[in-house]
Amino acid sequence: MRTIQQRYLCTIRAALLLLVSLLAGTSHAQLAQRGAHHAPHQAPARDPHAGHDHDHSEFDHLLNVHDQEIHFTENKGQFGKDVLFRADFPLGQAAATRQGMVITAFDPAAVEARMEEGFRIEDEMAQGRPYRPLEWRMKGHSWRLDFEGASADLKVEGKEAHGEVRNYFVGNAEGHATDVQSFQEVWYRDVYPGIDARYYPAEDGSLEYDVICRAGSSPDKIAIRFAGIDRMRVNEKGELVLSTSLGELAYPAPYVYQRVNGRETEVRSKYIVEDGNLLRFELGTYNTAEPLVIDPIAMRWATWVNTNSSGDNHGHCIWVDPTDGAIYIVARVVGTTDLITPGAFDTTANGSLETIIGKYLEPANVGGSGTRVWQTYIGGSGDDNPYAMEQGKDGNLYITGYTSSTNFPLLGGPLFSGTSLNQQSQSGTDVFVLKIDQAGTSIKAATIGGNGADEPYDLRIATNGDVLVCGISTSTNLLTVNPGTGATNSN
Repeated sequence: MRTIQQRYLCTIRAALLLLVSLLAGTSHAQLAQRGAHHAPHQAPARDPHAGHDHDHSEFDHLLNVHDQEIHFTENKGQFGKDVLFRADFPLGQAAATRQGMVITAFDPAAVEARMEEGFRIEDEMAQGRPYRPLEWRMKGHSWRLDFEGASADLKVEGKEAHGEVRNYFVGNAEGHATDVQSFQEVWYRDVYPGIDARYYPAEDGSLEYDVICRAGSSPDKIAIRFAGIDRMRVNEKGELVLSTSLGELAYPAPYVYQRVNGRETEVRSKYIVEDGNLLRFELGTYNTAEPLVIDPIAMRWATWVNTNSSGDNHGHCIWVDPTDGAIYIVARVVGTTDLITPGAFDTTANGSLETIIGKYLEPANVGGSGTRVWQTYIGGSGDDNPYAMEQGKDGNLYITGYTSSTNFPLLGGPLFSGTSLNQQSQSGTDVFVLKIDQAGTSIKAATIGGNGADEPYDLRIATNGDVLVCGISTSTNLLTVNPGTGATNSN
């Protein structure tokens, strides 16, 4: 994605991602299993209908809830004796123990190799060859989040029971478990006086957690030991970087908030690492008379820009207006999309590859849906592919990309007038530079190019308002079509 002075639509503002699927990222470490030892503990009794034995309703207005499911399965003897609840993921596992949540992440390459080996064994048997056992060398890493100095009153409980139950019949009768429930969330209640930890599904169905501080509690008591991680540090971006047996894993800076007078208020926060692998949170000024949520992996919100195209669709640019927080996006889509708004500048797809421009507003609450103010097509009968965007001092959005259209729109709507540079229709692709107003109702554009392929990849606005574009060209007649500009007829 190419953007200018980017601000992010759904910034992941935190760390401690208990998200196994993220570990598949090629730029981060692929984490793998190491053993941990825990003291025996039995899960506390729970109301099977309510799914928990403690009322958290006072926090409901603060908590992030996503339309995803995690199944934290209670342990009735089918798991190891230290496990209270366990959730399994395609690439790992989360196990709630009395001491803390144990996160195990498997190396995606090792998991894929195991699957391929299983297919090979099936193919061999189909060919009449003798069965051979599946051998898998598990590769991964585990660590446990220990709340140091935790209260003796700490209790681990499931919340939001799923409707179905499961039965486990493994080995002899003493190893069987029946009517086993699973839960959407696991809470570590009273980790410290007035402080709970909540584990629940993230926006993408993986695992995240909040630390919830009641009014009058002491967040400075929170100290999380990453048992199984030898070294951690905070980098210049405020991210938490974990050193693992397979490399470094970086998590974004934390997001801390509370609701005051009905409005969500962000609290300044940063990570503090002590003793190699002990994490604390340093907080700015906040209202101690109100609850506070530390969300170390907060996807504040997300929305679809396109959900029904006939081919590929890519997000290319994003810009946040510093004056009002409005979010502008630029994307390209093959075919049509179902999310063009009524009354937009252009509601009809014109070619095979379309430019889409949209305006969005952030929701008031974490996890809200946000607002799509407007979204429009821009383009002609050919391919129109945007690459960069920046907002000018006049408030208009300036966008550049390439077009193969012979009828790219140069002027439209009530706000702009005059003529535009029009060098389209020669051959290959040409550069377009477009401005669109904040209401999405008016555009003015120019097309620049020669007898070859001309494609831009970046755009900047100078302090005097000039628009600067850079890219590549194979044209040999730019001086001819642009005399006196300094262009040449060689490339």
